[in-house]
Amino acid sequence: MSTLDATLEMVVHAISLACPSGTSRTYELRPIDPTDPLPSFEAGAHIDVHVGPSLIRQTRSSTPLMITVET
Repeated sequence: MSTLDATLEMVVHAISLACPSGTSRTYELRPIDPTDPLPSFEAGAHIDVHVGPSLIRQTRSSTPLMITVET
């Protein structure tokens, strides 16, 4: 298992409900530059999502390009 200590700029490609109650959403993230490959990581990797200048949501990936965030 490795640790990546870098900030990657991503765009939200798709958003879907993760549960019927609507309290969680799944976000599919992609690199801004589609020719720039993402570093390898496994499902369950811990990710800090910088939503704004002072808001960071900590979550885990469910697949290499998807994260689920409780709202």
